[in-house]
Amino acid sequence: MIFAIGVFAVKSISSGRSAFYTISACAGTTILVMQTILNVFGSVDLLPLTGVTFPFVSVGGTSLMGGSGSIVIPHSNSSAIVIPQACVSEVQNKKFVYTLGKDNKVNYTEIQVAPQNDGKNYVVTDGLKVGDKYVTNGITKLSDQMEIVPITPERYQQKIQEQAKAMSAGDIVGAMKK
Repeated sequence: MIFAIGVFAVKSISSGRSAFYTISACAGTTILVMQTILNVFGSVDLLPLTGVTFPFVSVGGTSLMGGSGSIVIPHSNSSAIVIPQACVSEVQNKKFVYTLGKDNKVNYTEIQVAPQNDGKNYVVTDGLKVGDKYVTNGITKLSDQMEIVPITPERYQQKIQEQAKAMSAGDIVGAMKK
């Protein structure tokens, strides 16, 4: 069985989608085959295991593979709504965003997100629709139904640069009034 997996891996090298997948498959197969060889040969005393240290073999040659990891299978979704994690608040394992409603009032909206994320963004599975506007900065200062003056991300960056210039020029009081 293990020999068949090794042969299959070698034959599959040319059909790998990328070098990463090919190398990963070969590395995993190599570890599995080497572990099996060490365990089998050690169990039938063809390989002396006493006094020899092997990275995956315990005393007696009966260990299982010690290396483990998580595998994330990538998938694409062209209609997914992706939002930055910084604009999401979490309360009792529920995730919320502030959406912009009528009369520029924000609504505290619960969202559902995919369990896998990249550490910077969430893929929203429920709670937002395409075209919904949500608050990206300053969410800690908001409360439900609070009226705000929405600005674009570009205008937000422009205001930060203006304040930085004013503060570097020594006009801290003037910068704070803007």
